[in-house]
Amino acid sequence: MLLIQSGLGKKRKDTVCTAFADESYEEPKIRMNKVIRTNLRDRLDYVVSVHLCPDVKYGKQIHVLPLDDTIEGVTGDLFDAYLKRSCKISILSLMI
Repeated sequence: MLLIQSGLGKKRKDTVCTAFADESYEEPKIRMNKVIRTNLRDRLDYVVSVHLCPDVKYGKQIHVLPLDDTIEGVTGDLFDAYLKRSCKISILSLMI
């Protein structure tokens, strides 16, 4: 598990994610998906800091609680409508 930090001071954002080796990139460069960049509020040319987090364990479950105003007028199963696609991906980043 890695902790990736972006920005300085009060505006700094952190996210925890899993990394995979990619030999096609040079040493100082990393490749991040759109979800991680969104959590960090980064763009493609930003500089980030990467730290190893050996103490972080994999999560076993999450609780997703919708806000009342976001589900007005939504019919059917909320899991199928919003979460099923995300749950198929077994490795997700976590915004801290």
